[in-house]
Amino acid sequence: MQLTGEAPALAVSVEDYRRATGFIEADAEADLLIESYLRAAQEVVEAGTNRLLGRRSVRLVFDARPRLLRWWFPCAPVAEVTGVKLIQGAAETIIALPDLGLRMLQDEPQILFPLGTVSGGPAVIEVEAVVGADRADARLQQAIILIAKDWREANIAIDQTEYTRASFGCRALMKQARYQRPAVTEDF
Repeated sequence: MQLTGEAPALAVSVEDYRRATGFIEADAEADLLIESYLRAAQEVVEAGTNRLLGRRSVRLVFDARPRLLRWWFPCAPVAEVTGVKLIQGAAETIIALPDLGLRMLQDEPQILFPLGTVSGGPAVIEVEAVVGADRADARLQQAIILIAKDWREANIAIDQTEYTRASFGCRALMKQARYQRPAVTEDF
């Protein structure tokens, strides 16, 4: 998945973090540090749940075999599919969006392709979409706060990978909201 637009805003603001943790100290340097913890914690939560917090434009590319029928997105939710392109050899074909079947975009996002979309040999399909939730799930916001709080209390640098393991409580919150696609593709 490749980001094609701007990165989304933080799912948890510095002010929300302060209220939740009782961390009153307000100065520009502390705010920058907290913001960096929150951004890194949000990335951990998004990667651990496959649920994106905040809208963003992305490009997804996958290999498609002949007889392709259905493809599941690797993340949820999907707000909108803005374009689909079939690349087979040197030929590029835009697939008309009305010809596609978009299903369950909030919970189990998938695209149903018309019969015969991929014929002949293997192909590559590029999907342009807007993904992510307008409003973050409260459980995931709490997981972000807990992770950032742990990191701040341990006084670690964001790039210290030996401490980036989430606590039991965070993992439980993330597990409750995890999106796992049932399959990548389906043929008829």
